[in-house]
Amino acid sequence: MLKNQMTFALRAFRKHARISFLNLLGLTIGLASALLISLYVWPELQADQHHPLGERIYKVNWEEYREDGDHRTYALTGGVMAPRLYEESSAVANFCRFQPHTAELLLKPENRSPVKGEGVLFTDSSFFTFFPVPMLSGDPATCLVTPASIVLTESLAQKLFGDQEAMGQVVEGHRKLPYTVTGVIPDPDPYSHFTYDALVSWSTTVPNVGPLNWEWMNREAGNIHTYILLPEGADPLVLQRALDQYSEDLEYGDDNRLVIQSMPEMYLHSAGVEFMLPGRVGDYQTILVLIALGIFILVNACINYINIQTARANERLREMGMRKTMGATRKGLIAQILAETLVLTFVASVLAYVIAQSVAPGLARWVGMNLDVSLLVDPGYLAIYLGLGLVLSLLAGGYPALVLSGFHPSEAFTKHITMARSGGRLRQVLTTVQFATSLLVITGTLVIYQQVRFQQNKDLGFDLNQVVQLPLSTALDSLQENFQLALENVPGVEQTSISLDVLGAGGTSSVTGISQVGGVDYEISGRYFGMDEDFSETYGLRVMEGRSFDKDLQTDWGKVMINETLAKLVGWEPATGQSPIGSDLHLYGNTEGMEIIGIVEDMHLLSMRYKVEPLVMQHIGNTNAGTISVRIDATQTASVLAGIEQVWGQYDSEYPFEFSFVDQQYASMFAQEQTLFRGMTFFSLVSLFMAVLGLFGLTSYVVINRKREIGIRKVLGAPIADLLWRINHRMAILFGVALIIALPTSFYLLQDWLSNFAYRIELSPVAFAMGALGTLLLLAGTAGSQTLVAALRNPVDSIRNG
Repeated sequence: MLKNQMTFALRAFRKHARISFLNLLGLTIGLASALLISLYVWPELQADQHHPLGERIYKVNWEEYREDGDHRTYALTGGVMAPRLYEESSAVANFCRFQPHTAELLLKPENRSPVKGEGVLFTDSSFFTFFPVPMLSGDPATCLVTPASIVLTESLAQKLFGDQEAMGQVVEGHRKLPYTVTGVIPDPDPYSHFTYDALVSWSTTVPNVGPLNWEWMNREAGNIHTYILLPEGADPLVLQRALDQYSEDLEYGDDNRLVIQSMPEMYLHSAGVEFMLPGRVGDYQTILVLIALGIFILVNACINYINIQTARANERLREMGMRKTMGATRKGLIAQILAETLVLTFVASVLAYVIAQSVAPGLARWVGMNLDVSLLVDPGYLAIYLGLGLVLSLLAGGYPALVLSGFHPSEAFTKHITMARSGGRLRQVLTTVQFATSLLVITGTLVIYQQVRFQQNKDLGFDLNQVVQLPLSTALDSLQENFQLALENVPGVEQTSISLDVLGAGGTSSVTGISQVGGVDYEISGRYFGMDEDFSETYGLRVMEGRSFDKDLQTDWGKVMINETLAKLVGWEPATGQSPIGSDLHLYGNTEGMEIIGIVEDMHLLSMRYKVEPLVMQHIGNTNAGTISVRIDATQTASVLAGIEQVWGQYDSEYPFEFSFVDQQYASMFAQEQTLFRGMTFFSLVSLFMAVLGLFGLTSYVVINRKREIGIRKVLGAPIADLLWRINHRMAILFGVALIIALPTSFYLLQDWLSNFAYRIELSPVAFAMGALGTLLLLAGTAGSQTLVAALRNPVDSIRNG
């Protein structure tokens, strides 16, 4: 039986090759698009979902609510919070703290070249309780207990020691401190909200215990990442209440709160959390958009198939009637039609697999997504994919099978099926859905493009083009001034400056608060930025009132400039002459005031998702800096970089020379929107093509079935415009209905998406009009071109062959 059904299916494909090709093309594109989207979405959804204790692990974040309505979340706590809660609260079964090394750690084995560890984390000995991994060497219970112990990942151990056994070896690290290798572990999963090259015992930093004696990591206020393990079966609300009590005891204030975030949420729901551990996080909103796109495209593929098959009802009715007359049952006819769909879907699945495998690398580079092509050979993943193909074949072929098998044999030989009975109403509904989804996707793509362009063209308040950033190594601590002078002598170097951070790299590393300005008490949260006197000129900061730091004035050391936002908060009104210039500013916990000498225009240190924060910029001279910024001549980039590298080698022969262009770092803050825009552009074009393909196939059948009518009307003198309207007016009506559905829906969804940005475009009717007009012209051209060909044909031929 199955063999006969497959044979009949193949014959049907050969007999109706044109329609079979359209159906095959639609299903192939739909499945290939869904497959490509899943290569990105599937790993993102799986990230941080497989930790054995994941349901009991919670991260503690710090939330801040500001007077202007701005809300910030920081992935930071104090260093002593977790130990105190562990001692005082039954809601904490264990804790694990992290602190990324403030400078990338240079590890040097004895008699070997140094290697840079780019993700070195200080962490508690409980690390392997929270995140168990199969140790390649060492004991997970003891390897992070002793001060100056270090656990290496397999790849870092290979770089340091080659094929030599790493266990027990000593590497020279921060400030020449010797670290003993006490373990080697596999490289971490890249799909996690944090990653690392090496782990160093927390006890290394504890005052009077470890050699580093870092009190700042072990105090009430700090910048520590804290993870809590709940007791088995415990309610996380108990932990939250304990954190609320802790905040109240320490008088954090009503505007600050410690909150918990569960392990399964950390990867996809941390896009708005600042100061995350080194690694990367996903974006839940982008995932939802891509899943919706994939569903739209698959639905369009099904709609195309159903529409064409039901439109062919009259054509296949005699075949169904003949089979029933010869004894075929309705179940047998349904099985036959489903077999045809199944064969077509199987071929489409194979072609889609080949296309996805070929397209994925190039698409990943263009869109900026990580498409995990290794999934294409994963047995479990392939099983799900084949299951999707089976479901798609049942959805696409189910309704046509029920319609075509449901007529009495006598109807097949006595009359045609009416439009309603052959699925006309359903076809109209499905076509309307197809038009509406196409409008949604096209309009969404246009608005996202406008937001991306807005971000790219927004005045940032400073000039970051042709500025190179160099991270300063510890070897340069006592040589910074000489190193800076040597750089300024390199031909093509226009300006250099020293700072704690670099503008354009995602904000500053220091969250601070302003408690008093000019003798008036305030509670203002903001950021702190340390710089030398040349920073304003290097980055082209625009002074609105007062002045910038002067290198000829030693008395400027320790004084501050503030940004426009902070100035307004403390009463700056240029029109009335009221100004904070000359006033002393006090930071939280600082009894010594700092004189304000200038007000600079607001600078966007973060992406457009965040409001500009109050900013205090203090003159720190050329000490305690972590970064040197170098403005270079754009016409001599290659030679200037070579000269800078040569100077670097003269002052630090061990630490590898590295640089980054600040504008490229800043562009990375917009990568999320850029990725979404490019992904939507690609798949919206696919979605629109699917709509055009379905309309082409459907219109083809309508024109073929009505070509006798077209010929007769033309003989009777009907103008071509009248013929075009008579054939396509239903499509125009359906497009109008789709427009009524799509426009308010897209407005609501896009308004919700734009609400995530503090600085955004205003939704304009232009984008909606362009999307609607473009879609209408394309669809009208597709349907009208076929009707026009039929209308221009010799009417005698149409009547004779109709």
